[in-house]
Amino acid sequence: MDQGVKEKFMELRAQGMPYVKIAAQIGVSKTTLIDWSKKYRSEIARLKSSEVDVMCEQFRIACRHRVERLVKQLDRVEAELATRDFSDLKTAELLRALTRLLQSVRTEVEPLQVSLDVDSPMARYLEIIRTVATVAKVAP
Repeated sequence: MDQGVKEKFMELRAQGMPYVKIAAQIGVSKTTLIDWSKKYRSEIARLKSSEVDVMCEQFRIACRHRVERLVKQLDRVEAELATRDFSDLKTAELLRALTRLLQSVRTEVEPLQVSLDVDSPMARYLEIIRTVATVAKVAP
């Protein structure tokens, strides 16, 4: 059997495609595919692992983009807050608003478990988030 057909089988199987669909796509019997699956088990597992690694990296990139957008929003909120007189707002209301935004950033960043340069804006916000999270637990 052509090695290209076997490689295509391993790719499709690593992607989770059922034997019946693979058989129809590459023109090989289901019985043969099951035999190949046993024979090429380690190669299929390696391909599957590579696929998972790629998906994880894509997820991390998407999360990083969401965090960057949240950080930009946080910067805008902080800039606007710097221009305001908050004498009409209760401190607790102001802290709750800030806490919600920071927790949104935290929700995005925590699963990433990224290491950041100390001077990066995201590192600054991570430190703020940790502080605010502690405050939020004791705030009414």
